[in-house]
Amino acid sequence: EQAIVPGLQMAVIEHGQIRVLSFGEADVQSDSPDTAETVFEAASLGKPVLAYAVLKLASDGQIDIDVPVGRYLDGLTGGLEKATARQLLSHTAGLPNTGSAAPVTFSEPRFSYSGEGIKLLQRVVERITGHPLQEYLERAVFKPLAMTSSSFIWREDYAIRKAFGHGYTGNSAGRNRIPNAQAASSLETTAGDYARFMIAAVRGQGLAPALAREMLRPQVTLEEGCVVCLDRPRGKLSPHHWGLGLGLEKVGGRTFAWHWGDNNQTMQSY
Repeated sequence: EQAIVPGLQMAVIEHGQIRVLSFGEADVQSDSPDTAETVFEAASLGKPVLAYAVLKLASDGQIDIDVPVGRYLDGLTGGLEKATARQLLSHTAGLPNTGSAAPVTFSEPRFSYSGEGIKLLQRVVERITGHPLQEYLERAVFKPLAMTSSSFIWREDYAIRKAFGHGYTGNSAGRNRIPNAQAASSLETTAGDYARFMIAAVRGQGLAPALAREMLRPQVTLEEGCVVCLDRPRGKLSPHHWGLGLGLEKVGGRTFAWHWGDNNQTMQSY
């Protein structure tokens, strides 16, 4: 009520069991309720899903995360060919969040959140697998993890299941029919499906043990108050880190894995 959020869906995981709770409305205009089957735009929460998929490829020996991606994708120039999957997943390749540019040469690894790095890695994955992103993820991630409601592109059943976006005043802002898979921004899913993914990622399901540990191992230390840092002077280091596809926040001696997602101010955000 305080934030004027019409609807909310959440998943609680206890001892590996998932309980989905739904509140409010999926669309204030039609008074349709938010249920456990309501699909939301998860936006950048697709980035960890790509990270998991890349580590599955690495577990199968199809990619080395420490080899320059130019080995797998021809035609890269301007330094892009030198970036590794590890750098792209930990946002240390020096790429911007939007737009296009060659990697910046850092004297030492530095975090700077980059959607462009994830887009580049999507191209690498599609080249290695020989399939469009949605097709590969359906086979490698969604089906094995029983994420039956998840997709990076519009599905016809979303016509009756997908939540509408709402503005800051709580008014309906419509919804997108996403036609093209974008690993950095186009994931659509439910809280229950994403909880199943989270369990698999934390357990390292389907991954080689060494690579599973890398996903949740600190790769780079974050700087306080800095997210996109390319044009900013180096700041004070924080106690928090980024792993491979996930943020790692230390609170009270415990480490929590997390990620954010927001497509724009009038659509859904997580």
